[in-house]
Parts: sequence; structure tokens; C-alpha cells
Amino acid sequence: MANVPTSAPDGPSDPTERMTERIPVLCENCGQPYSARLVDDEVLVPTSDGRCNCGSERFAEAEYEGRIDDRETD
Repeated sequence: MANVPTSAPDGPSDPTERMTERIPVLCENCGQPYSARLVDDEVLVPTSDGRCNCGSERFAEAEYEGRIDDRETD
């Protein structure tokens, strides 16, 4: 028989419940823009695997006013 925890962990079980609104961020290596969310007011989670297409795992908040979806694309 498998061990099943009898008590729930503290906090919400769904990590998306801890996320805030989307903010624009840039990859610190190649400058690729992403739409990210802050988790626990610390961790940026812009992609499902936490990495940019160039392989970098470092992102910085972009200097952009407004929503990232509002920017014009080429």
C-alpha cells in the first residue's frame, strides 16, 4: 500500500494561486522579451521550463509601461 500524506501542506496547493499579474521581462543573455509572472514576490516564471530559447535561466524586469501584449511586433 502506498504512503499517502494525511495532512495538506501550508498554503495553496495550486501554485498559480500565488501568482500575480503578468509583467514584461527580458532574457539577460539575448534580450528576448517574455511575459512573466511573479511567484511569492520573488521568482520570475516566464516559461514552462524556466529557460529562454538561448538556454539562459536569468531574466530581468523590462523597462516598459503597459502590457507586453500591447507592443507592436515586426
